[in-house]
Amino acid sequence: MGANITLPGFNVITDVRGSLSGVKMSLAGNQWFVVDELMMFLKSRGFTVYVETIPPGLVLRRALGEPLIIGDLTIDARPDIVSLPSNMLNELNVRDHFEYVENDQRLFTLVNP
Repeated sequence: MGANITLPGFNVITDVRGSLSGVKMSLAGNQWFVVDELMMFLKSRGFTVYVETIPPGLVLRRALGEPLIIGDLTIDARPDIVSLPSNMLNELNVRDHFEYVENDQRLFTLVNP
């Protein structure tokens, strides 16, 4: 199960959750409200899931391969799926996309370089 060193009220990061061994998603921070349901849905379908909710500019940097650094923790696994406004797509090699809200946010599956 892992060596859990979490102390109640300390070391709690709500914007990064799940397991890096599965599908890795980087979503814009304003998508935080869908994360619980999204993770439950994917887990119910047998997926292991990691989700981070961060500002769109950081989502783009993560999609381009930059690590996410939180204190002494470095998460260097590149996301498989990202959610970005369509005007931020020019720098990405996108395999597939679909629109899922009316405010021009889209989910993307990245092609490994």
